[in-house]
Amino acid sequence: MAWAAAAMSQSDSPRSLLERASEARSSYSFVGEFIYQYGGDIESMRIWRAANPETGIRERLESLSGESREILRDNETVTCILPSSESVMVDERRLQRPLDARLPGNPDALQPNYQLEVAGQGRVAGRPTTRLNIDARDDLRYGYRLWFDDETGLLLRAEVVSPLGEVLERVMVLSFELREQIDTDQLASQLPQAGYARMTTNSQSPDGVQSS
Repeated sequence: MAWAAAAMSQSDSPRSLLERASEARSSYSFVGEFIYQYGGDIESMRIWRAANPETGIRERLESLSGESREILRDNETVTCILPSSESVMVDERRLQRPLDARLPGNPDALQPNYQLEVAGQGRVAGRPTTRLNIDARDDLRYGYRLWFDDETGLLLRAEVVSPLGEVLERVMVLSFELREQIDTDQLASQLPQAGYARMTTNSQSPDGVQSS
């Protein structure tokens, strides 16, 4: 796959940024590290992500802070390996992935309640980005700050903000390396699972970043 995508600029419309990001998330494979911050808690993760337009997305996430754990995702299931409890949890549902969870699916659905504004340029993980602000038109909804990679269109940083402008939740890529492909062994669990209890669920709780 060629990485020489046309760079974004401040003249890009909010719709074009969101549409390009939606297409990019199923087109690019990469390895990277990111943080997830919720309130006073911060978690760091390493991610291997393989994207194939025909077969979908596969991921392996490895915790870099707190208790050791590993998360495997494909189009149908999420598998969480927890060495501390010697258990494997398999959730038979499709969950949004952590770097996509704050990406709106339909720009038109935002218009009545939100104002969208391209807010200039920035850098995330050493890469040029374009920032999009999604501000609620009332005090009943949260707003969003989204940073898109200029080269690929991928979402590299997302913040959920309160009506007062306080950051409530943040996902941010710290390192980022595009790959032509990800080896299948890098997508398989690297943790021992012999003797672990295995549980399968089919819960219907809302998708979100916290699932990672």
